[in-house]
Amino acid sequence: MKKLFTTIAILMLALSASAQNFNVWYHDGNDGNLHQCYNIIEMSDGNFLVDDDVFEEVCGGSDIGINLFKITPEGVAIDSAFIPGSMFRINSGFPKLRDPFNDNRNIFTSFYNENGVAHYKALYINDNLEIVNEIDTELDINGTIGTDFRAFINHNNDIVIHGCDSDTTERFIVVGLDGTTKFVSQSIEKKYYVLAQRPFFMINKDIVRYGFITLHRTSSGDWVYIEVYDEEFNRIEEHKIGNIGQYTYIRFYAHMRGSYLDDGHFLLTAPADDQFLNDFNILIKFDNNFQVIEKFQFGDSYNDYLMPQNIAVTDDGRIYVVWSDNKQGKRELTVECLDFDLNLLDEVVCLSYREIVNFGLVVRENGGLALSGWLYDSTYQYYDSSKIYAVVFDETLSSPEISFLRNPFVCYPNPAKDVVNINFADDTECQSVAIYSIDGRLVVETFPEVSQSSTINIASLTPGLYLFKVRMNDGKEFSEKIVVK
Repeated sequence: MKKLFTTIAILMLALSASAQNFNVWYHDGNDGNLHQCYNIIEMSDGNFLVDDDVFEEVCGGSDIGINLFKITPEGVAIDSAFIPGSMFRINSGFPKLRDPFNDNRNIFTSFYNENGVAHYKALYINDNLEIVNEIDTELDINGTIGTDFRAFINHNNDIVIHGCDSDTTERFIVVGLDGTTKFVSQSIEKKYYVLAQRPFFMINKDIVRYGFITLHRTSSGDWVYIEVYDEEFNRIEEHKIGNIGQYTYIRFYAHMRGSYLDDGHFLLTAPADDQFLNDFNILIKFDNNFQVIEKFQFGDSYNDYLMPQNIAVTDDGRIYVVWSDNKQGKRELTVECLDFDLNLLDEVVCLSYREIVNFGLVVRENGGLALSGWLYDSTYQYYDSSKIYAVVFDETLSSPEISFLRNPFVCYPNPAKDVVNINFADDTECQSVAIYSIDGRLVVETFPEVSQSSTINIASLTPGLYLFKVRMNDGKEFSEKIVVK
């Protein structure tokens, strides 16, 4: 496994009305290949794993495979690795990273067909980005897996494959992480056009239900349905989502997403129009009978669109929605945070670029959020200038009890040479200041004698990017990035 040496740049944007509580990592993958980033997961050591799928040569590129990057919560890449495409045997595209609920191993899974038999392939990767196990086995399913399938981890830590056997039938297959075939459903009637999106499921009072957003195309128009399956994948309910309040038309079906709340309420995100052809994005909350009880509307243009992965729910009921706000030829990656009743708690703009695609979305252990995706400039060849990014929010993001925290200090100058000055707010007292290098090493630690200001000698530091961590007397910690010349 070869290591990658990459140029890392840190992009940081802040709202004028609030302090920054996120970090952005960015990697320029413009090497003649197509790049896409689909996943970000929080590893057992508190850092994050981001994948960069390099899956097709365009302009003389090489090294087709998957780059793995290990990112700190501060947005610094501290390790990387490369998995060559020759290690995967797949029909098309690259496999997706699975993050088992109760397993610290990070797993890439894929499925391929050979000689009329379906195969399962998995690579187990530890937190040091090393392959520690490789599995390649046949699936006992009496046939192959079609190219049109979705796979996800269920509540039992197994992989569920929802595949289409033909234009008229579909079935479910449950596979253990060791490749053992555990369950194969009978083929069932395919009633609707199934969207290529992650299914969602809920566990409510020990009852497991799986939900799928599907589309029924008829001569009179398109209708959205929610199909509900029980734990043994019997279709037990179906709900037609038609004229939702004032909204008369759902557009961009592929960007619709669904989620259950713990009490059984259902959330749906969708781009929509009203009867006057005004464009919106909407978040709709349904009760247990799929009747609309709350709506939240955001965006006011056809060019304001939901990201492919756009909704996440925390354990305490906060709801995150990720979308792109089109502003003067650039798109601003925007995160809305709402409470259980769809009241807006906060809105954060965390990245601005010509084109943005967000596919990775995970709620952190501390209640924060992590995003990943890619950027590109559509004035050139579609992915020729693609760049991979990750955004990590800290635990203060839109907490019901905690509003955005302003850093209670100012560091200057920035960039700096020889010394950095820190001035603190009048009602604060500093306990310590620690400076970390880009690879996470502690290089300076000081305990200011004067609580309101301090001058730190950095003459011994080599030029580069450093992270200042400031601990206050009340125990709260804040951070700031400083460039040393």
